Amino acid sequence: HDISLLFIFLFLNTPETISLVQRFSETHIKENLLIPDKKGVNGYTFSNCLELFNTIVKAIDETVYKDIEEYAGGQASFIFPWIVGLFTHNVNDMMLQMRLMDYFITSHPIAVFVLTAVIAIDEIKKLKEASNKLDQAQFFIHFQQLDKDKIDYDQYIKECAQKIKEIDFNSLIQCYKERK
Repeated sequence: HDISLLFIFLFLNTPETISLVQRFSETHIKENLLIPDKKGVNGYTFSNCLELFNTIVKAIDETVYKDIEEYAGGQASFIFPWIVGLFTHNVNDMMLQMRLMDYFITSHPIAVFVLTAVIAIDEIKKLKEASNKLDQAQFFIHFQQLDKDKIDYDQYIKECAQKIKEIDFNSLIQCYKERK
């Protein structure tokens, strides 16, 4: 809903906007909210989304990947709304929402996962520096209390774009899909 409202707010209620929202719903949103039936529907389910995120974190920083395994039981579920809602549910500043939407629309389809990963990696490193003894509760509380409006998205977008160039995410995703 947040993404649809953002499109409608930006482009008014025109046939093009309706078409854009419909197309976006049929791809990104449907893919990320798909619930498999007994036969196993293809697509990203909640747990698959987290697995793909973990795969990307591991490709970028294995130490932080191990921290997620240790302190979050391997399930960084705090990132799911970031990915599905493209941060629109977590960022209140409309200008930031528009900047992020612009980036996601014009970037590699995996960009939201990579951007989420680079932000999470940086935050986990900060959390480890600030705490002598880290536990699962501290880990999740930190991300719940994180002010997403104060994140330097432009810097993270630059880092994300660089990571997408450096790491062959297409083959990484292919390997991920083959494992399933």
